[in-house]
Amino acid sequence: MRSATELVRAVSLVAANVGHNPSPPDVRAAIRMSANTSALDDERVKAMQFVFFAPGSDARVWLKGWHPEVLAAQRIAGDLTPRTIDYAAGQAPVLYVQPSHDPLAHIEDAEEYRRALGNRVTVVVIPNSAHAVIVEQPEAVSRVLIAYARNLWPNARK
Repeated sequence: MRSATELVRAVSLVAANVGHNPSPPDVRAAIRMSANTSALDDERVKAMQFVFFAPGSDARVWLKGWHPEVLAAQRIAGDLTPRTIDYAAGQAPVLYVQPSHDPLAHIEDAEEYRRALGNRVTVVVIPNSAHAVIVEQPEAVSRVLIAYARNLWPNARK
C-alpha cells in the first residue's frame, strides 16, 4: 500500500506564510479587527485593507461572511503546529503563489523557502495583490494553478 505522501502529486500554496517568524502584533491586531463583526464597518475595512488587500483593491468585499470562531480555531491550530511539521509540504513539488504586497506572506520568505527546499519549489509572484490574492486577482491565480497542473499532467485533455 502506498503512503499518503506518495499519493500527493504536488502541493499548491497560495499566500501561505512560510516564514519562520510569527506575524507582528499590528498584523495580528488587524486580523482580529477584520473579523470583529461588532466593530464599525470603517474600522474593519481599514484593518482589512492593511492586512489582506493591496493598495487600490476594495476591502469592502470582505465585510460579510466572517466567522470569528473559525478564525480563533485557525489561530490556535497555527500557534500549536510546529513550523517543522508543515514547512516542507512532504516531498512533493510545490507551487508557491506569492502575492506582491502581503504583510503576512513576504516575498523574501518565499525566496528563502525556495532556497531551503530547492528545485521542487516554484515561486510565482502575482502583482497587485496581498493576502486576499484569490479575491483580488482570481484570473491570475487561476492561470497559474492551471498552467502548473498542466505541467504535472502534460498528456491530460485540455
